[in-house]
Amino acid sequence: MLERLWRSARGKGARSAPCSPVRLGLPVLWRMGVAAAFFLPQVALAESTSRDDLRLGPMALLADDTSRLELGAGVYDLVGDAHRHRTAAGTLELHYGRKLFGIGPTAGIIQNIRGGGMAYAALYSDLVLGPVVITPLAGLGAWWHGGRNDEDLGGIFEFRLSLTFAYQFENRSRLGLRLGHISNANIHRKNPGDNDLMLTYALPLNF
Repeated sequence: MLERLWRSARGKGARSAPCSPVRLGLPVLWRMGVAAAFFLPQVALAESTSRDDLRLGPMALLADDTSRLELGAGVYDLVGDAHRHRTAAGTLELHYGRKLFGIGPTAGIIQNIRGGGMAYAALYSDLVLGPVVITPLAGLGAWWHGGRNDEDLGGIFEFRLSLTFAYQFENRSRLGLRLGHISNANIHRKNPGDNDLMLTYALPLNF
């Protein structure tokens, strides 16, 4: 019966019209991208843990955590300038554990043995994959020139970027490796930049 109704609706000898391909123009693709950008974070939020950590597939963006004091030592001016200004340096950073949308404040200082260094304020996040913690950081601050053999980075105002890969122990301390960068983004006439590599150890604090 259904077959007879279908044939009568089509008409005797009628041919089905070929299906036209769906064309996705730029406006459609743009709308799809906006929708994905809106809904995917909602899906991730639905998978948040009880600590309000944001799940990003196998990783988690940590929400509030314990504050940490991070000490570091390593090589300053690692790449470029034919290594003429390469020297040893140390760093000290305070990572405040309270965060907003997974982003928390940091204050830090880096000092090389030639007297040059930088004090900065920054924002950071912690991405966790098992016991491994990946910490991107971005900030700005004041740089000062050291002795005669210290490289001139162009001016006082500089930006600070770093990326740390650390292993977190059961007592919540962390041992890691940090790649850092200092640059003025061509705000000053001279911008040689600095790249540093540090071995870091972060101590958990009681706040």
